[in-house]
Amino acid sequence: EDLPPYWEDYKTHRDKEIIHESIYDAQIWFARQKIGIIRGAAGLDEQCNKIIPDTRGSGFYFVDRTLHEDFYVFAEGMRNLFPEGKYQAYLDEVKASLEVLPHPDLVIRLRVKNPAVSKARAENRGYGEHHPLSRYHKMAEDYSEHIDTWIKGLGVPVIDIRTDYPHFDFNTPNGQKYFLAEFFSGLREFGFWKLDYDVLPAKMLLNNHSNGR
Repeated sequence: EDLPPYWEDYKTHRDKEIIHESIYDAQIWFARQKIGIIRGAAGLDEQCNKIIPDTRGSGFYFVDRTLHEDFYVFAEGMRNLFPEGKYQAYLDEVKASLEVLPHPDLVIRLRVKNPAVSKARAENRGYGEHHPLSRYHKMAEDYSEHIDTWIKGLGVPVIDIRTDYPHFDFNTPNGQKYFLAEFFSGLREFGFWKLDYDVLPAKMLLNNHSNGR
């Protein structure tokens, strides 16, 4: 999706820790986008919680990140930057969705145990993020307290992949092979996948987003 028109204001005021309307606007925008993505991946109608006929065909459908991250980690970390009353408005709207959105059938947990790695990656994304290392330590604590607890409570299979090893880099063939090996090993362990991924064409594995599978 296109970024909201107040994205530049959001970056500026977030980095300078100045209370600003764009903090609320951006966070509620993120949340609403994610709610729509999760509902769509579950095949839910936009207007109600009924399953609509699925015309997408068979395959895996992935949702990048969770609404719980936005709610418990990112918005919580900026709650003091919301204008008066706006943080509570954010909580009221998003928490209601947290309680009714369908759960995933499988979780792929990309784990980084070194907060310094998270900080370096965030700053390399080009979004203008410059937070002290202490913020990333706090985020790691929030993930452990809220996200890992939520995942454990789902009672679904979890593929846990460490992504802070030196050899992990999506931009290199070795990094891609490491990720795919861990991913398909997890799928086979939980009975989601029966084939050895090595028998599949690399092009099919790495460029299969066009057909949604």
